Amino acid sequence: MHSPLAATALWLTAMLLVPASALAQIPTQVVEYYHTDVLGSVRAVTKQVNGQWQVVARHDFMPFGEEVSPQYPPPDKRLFTGKERDHETGLDYFEARYLGGGQGRFSTIDPLITIEKNLVDPQQWNRYAYVRNNPLRWVDPTGATIDFADERSERLFNDYLDELAGDPKKYAQLLATIELLRNSRVNYRVNATIMTGKGEGFLSADKQGNVLVNVLNVGGPRGETMDMKGRLAHELEHARQFDQGELGLAGNGRDWGPLAASYDLFDEVRAFSAQLAVSAPVLDSSFLSSLRALDGERMAEAIAAAYANLANRREPRSFVIPGAPPGVFRTAYVYGVIR
Repeated sequence: MHSPLAATALWLTAMLLVPASALAQIPTQVVEYYHTDVLGSVRAVTKQVNGQWQVVARHDFMPFGEEVSPQYPPPDKRLFTGKERDHETGLDYFEARYLGGGQGRFSTIDPLITIEKNLVDPQQWNRYAYVRNNPLRWVDPTGATIDFADERSERLFNDYLDELAGDPKKYAQLLATIELLRNSRVNYRVNATIMTGKGEGFLSADKQGNVLVNVLNVGGPRGETMDMKGRLAHELEHARQFDQGELGLAGNGRDWGPLAASYDLFDEVRAFSAQLAVSAPVLDSSFLSSLRALDGERMAEAIAAAYANLANRREPRSFVIPGAPPGVFRTAYVYGVIR
């Protein structure tokens, strides 16, 4: 049995025998800079030492990511198009699946099936192919594709992008939402084919795990088609909330809707704010028109009056599954992202 006092005395003696300079040493932090090419691949790593720049590592790649003259042990994890490389297998992690640079193909099939596009684009029949076998021009952010329910949905999305691109400063937040969704591990599918119903739209999911951004394409209060860009902005904001773990989905095997435990008043406040930012006032519904003159707090009260189920949900909520680790969580009845 050891005495605590004896152990303390021994520790103090050992400390006194160590030079003072050794006790005061603090490791020097060195910042390394990653230099990438147009595809996002890391081509060089540099650092500054005593005012002089030094090259720490260089990387050259074959078209599909196989490294020329790789170093061992590998100095960097992120290499081809900025993706993390598993140096035990040599595969690159693209979130939805792994890419084998030596084989020039993914190790598993694309999780999305795009029959309509495959009919006119034979490259997409090969569901193992990487960026339509054109790796010098394209990149694949997530190992999957951005898809649309039909040509009308794709036109709506492209028109919306054109609108935002016309004033990137004004629409910086909406553009950031699209960039976030494009680089997500979840696959989003824009759907503007629904011609009945009320409201702006809704989120749902399919059996493949795609989150459907449904935009209702129905007439407005004066018989006109509602401003579809504004409705798309509304539902894309809800998709952002889903992706950031602020909002989950609940299903009954057929229909999907917001998970009540994660759905709060300010989810709709933010969605209507996004809609108002881009929607044409001349196409406003009477409700949307009434929101334009309101500030954040008064807008929240107006939305609470219209959404009775949210009137008492004024505290921020998020998607939480007790005991589940961070990541995408999906069952037949619940779907969300845990942060």
